[in-house]
Amino acid sequence: MHQHGIRTGVATLTAVALSLSSCASPARPGDSNSATSGGAWQPAFAQESELVTNEWAYRNSASTLAVRSQDWLATSGSLFSRDGGGWSGNPDGDSPDPSSSNATGSSVLRTVSQREDFSDFKVSTQIRINEFSTTPRTPAMDYDGVHFFTNYQDHDNFDSLSLCRRDGAVVIKSKDPANGSDPYVTLDQTDLPCSIGTWYTVEIDVRRDGNNQIITYYRDGVEVLSHTIEKSSLQPGRIGWRSDNVDFQFRDFAVETND
Repeated sequence: MHQHGIRTGVATLTAVALSLSSCASPARPGDSNSATSGGAWQPAFAQESELVTNEWAYRNSASTLAVRSQDWLATSGSLFSRDGGGWSGNPDGDSPDPSSSNATGSSVLRTVSQREDFSDFKVSTQIRINEFSTTPRTPAMDYDGVHFFTNYQDHDNFDSLSLCRRDGAVVIKSKDPANGSDPYVTLDQTDLPCSIGTWYTVEIDVRRDGNNQIITYYRDGVEVLSHTIEKSSLQPGRIGWRSDNVDFQFRDFAVETND
């Protein structure tokens, strides 16, 4: 689905998260068991290429077939492990089954932390674009690529940072129903393309200053973009990945809290 220059996976996060918390189906091996704890967070991934969780589990959380993670929710698409890190899988535009063996749905990947207490923190990780793609339902768009949610409340209310886009832009964007008829607002941007097949070391520093959120992005040790998001109120939230029409990986993912 296309809407205001962004693709969204449709679901109600709060209701599904409550359902997830009451289910007894096992978590994936290698999970960090830190989904609900405060402090630093370093979710583990298996070396093998295997499903971590997917949108089928998100929408069918009570099923014994659901592949659930103690660390991650996938509201759209499928999240896999690969070589000890995370992977989008090969993107396609179809809906995955319980094991994502028929399809990944990862042309529109949305995966966020089970934890929802992130407010003042620093993310460090490495990312790599393996290939851009298209599908019949997701044609090429300038904003295709890898993005990071810095404060995710639900699919209608979040802040995000574009790390590697098809058009080479780095963008800080906010989505908030309070913005009116067009809830998406581009707050700041610059240009810094990514090369296919190259690993980049990225740091995302998120500082809270009252009700404001200061986002500073570094790539390979160099500051790329910094912006202060002014809010009437600032609530802790989830963090995670959004990708569109891209096969990508991330590894050595770690979060330190600044509190």
